[in-house]
Amino acid sequence: MVPKNKLKSSVEERERKNFVAREQVLSTEHKEPYPSVIECSLILESSEDGLTDSRLQAMSIDWICSTLPRTLLSDPVFGYGCVHAICRRMNMLTSLGSVSAWTDQLGSKFENIYPILIGPRETCRGLATVAPRICSIVEISPESPSAIVSIPPSAVGDIRHIPAVRNWVVLRDLSVFRNANVSEEALEEMFQRMSAVPAEAPFLVR
Repeated sequence: MVPKNKLKSSVEERERKNFVAREQVLSTEHKEPYPSVIECSLILESSEDGLTDSRLQAMSIDWICSTLPRTLLSDPVFGYGCVHAICRRMNMLTSLGSVSAWTDQLGSKFENIYPILIGPRETCRGLATVAPRICSIVEISPESPSAIVSIPPSAVGDIRHIPAVRNWVVLRDLSVFRNANVSEEALEEMFQRMSAVPAEAPFLVR
C-alpha cells in the first residue's frame, strides 16, 4: 500500500506523490485509439568517409523512404531520428510517461521536435509553415499518408521555442494530474522537475 500521509524523508515523499499521481492518471481510459502497438528503433550506418552531418541526414531520409515496406505505406507512420543518435533519450511513449491524455495525441502531433520527423502529411506541412526557410518536406511516396520533415540539427533548439510550434507537438498538460486530485504542491514540484529538462520545457502547460 502507498502511504497516505506525508513522509519525513523528502526523497521518499517525492516518490510517494509521484507514484500516487501516476497511478491515478494511468487508471483513466484512453479517449482515442491507442497510437501505436509497435515502437521500433532503427540504426543506419555508412562506411563512406568525409560525410557532413547534413549529407548524413539527407542519406538517412533517402534510406527511410526507399526501404519502408510497401505494406506500411498505406498506414500512418510516425517517429523521429537524428544524425549520430544524440537526440534519442527515450522512446516516444516513455517520454510522454504513458499518460493516456498525452499519448492519445500521438499520430496527429509530434512527441517533440527532432532533426528528422515522420508523421501525417498535414502535421508535417503545418510544422514546416512555422519555419519555411529552415524546415523542408520530403514525400515518402505518392500513396503514403505520411511525410518527413527535415530540420538542420543546429536549428532544432531554436524551432522548439517558436510559439506556433506548440500547435504541432504534444503538450504535457499537467492539469490532467490536477483533475486526478493531486495537490498543488505536488503539481508545482512536477512542473519544476520537468522544466529542468530543456528538450521538454517548451511543451509544458499547467
